[in-house]
Amino acid sequence: MRTLSSLAFFALLALGACSSAGEHYTLCDDGSDCDSGLTCYTVAYEEGADGQMCSGTCATDFDCPGNGACYELVGDPMVGQRVCYERCFDDYDCPLHFACIPTVNDDTGETDAVCMPCDSSGCPR
Repeated sequence: MRTLSSLAFFALLALGACSSAGEHYTLCDDGSDCDSGLTCYTVAYEEGADGQMCSGTCATDFDCPGNGACYELVGDPMVGQRVCYERCFDDYDCPLHFACIPTVNDDTGETDAVCMPCDSSGCPR
């Protein structure tokens, strides 16, 4: 089972929806703007720094749109919850108000990077 760790610490709070286009990997505010089948998740990329994004659950990377990555969330109150993240090489690959955060696949030791929503104080870089 893949988990996301190392340079990113994840906590999850399921909210109701998003406040932009409502598609996968877009910013959210509350429970009304994510497309059908998606949820607005609060995700912490480091302790004390979190943001919200629309996403869906997944079992493998193939369940995620585009070149998405499916990771089990550390700190998820629903043990085993897996959510799609958009892969990236640098911040320019991510939507506005998202940062490309390096991660490590605990199962394989391979490095990866995913776009994480920034908190209200801004992106970490």
